[in-house]
Amino acid sequence: MRRFALLLMCVTFPVVAAPVPKAVKKKADAQLILGKWQGGLAGGGRSASHVFRFGDDGKCGITNTPGNSRESGAEYELHPDKSPRQMTWWNGPERTEWRCVYDLDGDTLKVAFVHAGTDLPADTSPRAGVTVYELKRLTDDK
Repeated sequence: MRRFALLLMCVTFPVVAAPVPKAVKKKADAQLILGKWQGGLAGGGRSASHVFRFGDDGKCGITNTPGNSRESGAEYELHPDKSPRQMTWWNGPERTEWRCVYDLDGDTLKVAFVHAGTDLPADTSPRAGVTVYELKRLTDDK
């Protein structure tokens, strides 16, 4: 009789799991951007290879490769809730501020640095007044 009563309760009052919040399902951009990324200018015909090291303290070290171990400093702040996703970037000791649009997709990061006086673009495509870096995530063994 007890089994029947328990079975009846389970059928009458089914257990419903609460939805998993998006933040738990998918890591936030602030976590996904951490680490080293290598690449260069996209679409401009100029070749440059850089390594960007994004830290969880909002700092980014940048080195020119190959063979240069001297790192220049920058700071960044992500705004992933804006559309398109945006970043504020402060470069060098004078902390020159840049507005940026970024696209983070797996192991590919595109950052479009918007020149002063240029409207914020809707995406990270190269165009006049925008400098775009296309970067690939480096693994620990590189």
